Amino acid sequence: MATSLREVSDFLDDLGLQHEIQDDHVLLPFATEHYRDPEGEASLLMAVHLEEGGHYLKVFVPNAFRAAGEHTDAFLRAAAIVQWKTKLVQFEFDETDGEVRAIVEFPIEDARLTAGQLGRCVHGLVQLLEAYAEPLQAALDTGVIAFGEETSPMAEALGEMLSTLPPDVLAEALRVADERQRSERR
Repeated sequence: MATSLREVSDFLDDLGLQHEIQDDHVLLPFATEHYRDPEGEASLLMAVHLEEGGHYLKVFVPNAFRAAGEHTDAFLRAAAIVQWKTKLVQFEFDETDGEVRAIVEFPIEDARLTAGQLGRCVHGLVQLLEAYAEPLQAALDTGVIAFGEETSPMAEALGEMLSTLPPDVLAEALRVADERQRSERR
């Protein structure tokens, strides 16, 4: 089932999000803490656009970044890493002018768009830009790709398992592991 900009606007009203319909888009402004637009402002302007007669939805931040210059390739690699690490977000790159869009898009086809789906797209896009703004900007500015310390899935699973052990059993396990490591070093 197709959706309309009016329906999108109604959902955004239900979600309590400031917006306005402009031409064939719904525009949503957001203040940000970490993300800076290409002009250095702590804000982003998101657009919701429908295609294919309302059967295809795009939620995107036009000009999220401007990638031109010697570190463009590093930035694009960093953007690809963010796509790999997360759900939802994709980055589109216009090589003619350096515009990089952060985007979520999907077909609605014969289903109905819900406020929950739209809210997840909108809030998810803002959250991901906030979470990855600094490493993406660093890659663009310096060519260095660094995402900081992250817990590996194996360490996360081990930590979860260890948290279920009684403290005395955990202390004994750590003592035994420490003794093994010390004896292996000798």
